[in-house]
Amino acid sequence: TTSQTFDGSILTRPFFALNINQEFVQVVAFPGLSTGSFLAQADRSLWGMDVNYKHAVGCCGDTNRGWFIGYRHLRMKESLTMTEFITALGPPGTPDPAGTKVIVQDFFGTENRFNGAQLGWFSSRPLGQFDLDMRASVALGATSQVVNINAFQTRTFPNGVTQNFQGGLLGAGPNIGQFSNTAFSVVPEVTLNLG
Repeated sequence: TTSQTFDGSILTRPFFALNINQEFVQVVAFPGLSTGSFLAQADRSLWGMDVNYKHAVGCCGDTNRGWFIGYRHLRMKESLTMTEFITALGPPGTPDPAGTKVIVQDFFGTENRFNGAQLGWFSSRPLGQFDLDMRASVALGATSQVVNINAFQTRTFPNGVTQNFQGGLLGAGPNIGQFSNTAFSVVPEVTLNLG
């Protein structure tokens, strides 16, 4: 997990505005208009496991080698959350009166789960006071891919009234929701361990 907070007297978020077909910015902080900060947080994790049947095909001295066949599972999750904290200063011509607190958040999360059969080769041999273990494998299977997109805006006015809206800056309209796909995947691996 990593996170970073940005603040300053001038702070904007650049994005590509499809409705005007050009780059644009959303103002988070600007003198006389608003004060605010921007928080970006990224989370990621990767783990896996496998279960194999190993079969030795021969050895020469202290060297052991053979093949294995089994099941392989991998899971990778990543997410990115971007949050704006804005306080309106309420200059004439703006919709929010002075003191209005605005929170804008965009969340993007992905999860990939691989399940498949694997076939591989292993070898283990001594090197003086060390041992060298080598392993190579390839797994064939399917990856289940899921993407979650969520976004919201909250406006709290000086009189305490709060309004909630679905949609943020990047997460809006038809791209909010959960989307899934399954794809054929190949997972190769080569491992060298010296101990």
